[in-house]
Amino acid sequence: MWQAIQYVGSAITLIAFIAATVAWIFKVKVQKEERLIKLARVDERTELVRDALEFFRVDTANLSKEQQFKIAFEQIHARAQRFKIAAIVVCIIAVLAAIVTIYTIIHAPNASVSNENIEIKKAQPVFVISKHQLKKEGEDYYADEELRIQNVGGPAKELKHTISVWYELRLYKKDHTTFKTNIPVNGYYPVHGVTSDALTGLLVTAVGDRNNERATRFERQVCALAKTNGFNICLIEMFQYVGLSYLDLFDRHHTNYFYVRPVSGGEQINGKEGEKWVEDFSAKFWDRGGLEFYGATPEQMLERARTAIFK
Repeated sequence: MWQAIQYVGSAITLIAFIAATVAWIFKVKVQKEERLIKLARVDERTELVRDALEFFRVDTANLSKEQQFKIAFEQIHARAQRFKIAAIVVCIIAVLAAIVTIYTIIHAPNASVSNENIEIKKAQPVFVISKHQLKKEGEDYYADEELRIQNVGGPAKELKHTISVWYELRLYKKDHTTFKTNIPVNGYYPVHGVTSDALTGLLVTAVGDRNNERATRFERQVCALAKTNGFNICLIEMFQYVGLSYLDLFDRHHTNYFYVRPVSGGEQINGKEGEKWVEDFSAKFWDRGGLEFYGATPEQMLERARTAIFK
C-alpha cells in the first residue's frame, strides 16, 4: 500500500490517501484483536474479552462468559466491517480526485494555448480609417476631402495600402425600368502621404485638390444629363474601399478590407467582399471603361453606364 504514495498528485488525493491509510490501519488492528480472541486459551480469553468490551463500551455485568465472548466477537467483526467500508469509500473518492487531477493536467495545454491566443490578439494592429472634409484657406465651404489611416493597436510592419473608389449609378424610366451599374473611378485621392517607418499612429494620408467640391458638382451634372436622356430619376453615390496588407508583431501576413463610410469611417468587411471591390479594381477599370476622376465628364459617365449595363 505504501507504494501508492507515488500516485498522490493533489491536496485532495493526499487527504484521501491519508484517510484510507488510517482506516486500513484500524481495520488491521481490529482484525488482529479478533484473531487473538479466537486463538487465545480459555483462561486468557476472559481478559481479552473484557478489554474488547471496555473498548466498545458494552455493559455485560449480567451476561455469562460465553455471551460476553459472542458479543465482543460480533462488535469487533462489525467494527472491522465499518473500517473496511470506510476504506473503500475513501479509495473511491481518491480515484475520483485522481481522475479530476488527470483531466486538469490534460487540458492545461489548452488553457495555455488560449492565453497565447489572447496575447497574440492583443498584439494585433487596430486600424482606424476616417474621411475628413477640409476648407481651403479663406473659403467657407469644404472643397477638399482626405482619407486617413491610423493604427491604434500593435505594430503593423511592411504596410501596403490600396484605395478604390466607385460610383454607383441608378437610373429609372417612367415605365419603371431600372438600370444600375458600378463604375470604377481612378485618382480621387491623387496624393498619398505615407509616414516613413511608422508602425503605429498615423500611417497614411490620402488627399485630393478640391475633390469633394468637384464630386458634388459632377454628380449634379450627371443626373441633369440623365434626365435629358429620358430617365425620370437619377441616383448617384460614391463608395470608397481600403485594402491593407501587413505583417504583425509575429511576422504573420494579413490582409484586411474596409468599407469607408462618410461619417463613421472604416468598417471591416470580409475577404470575398474586399477582393471584389479592391483587388479586382484594376481589371474592372479597364473592362468597364473606368473614369479618371479629374478628367471625367457627365457624357463619359452615362456612356460608361450604358456600356456596362447592356454589355
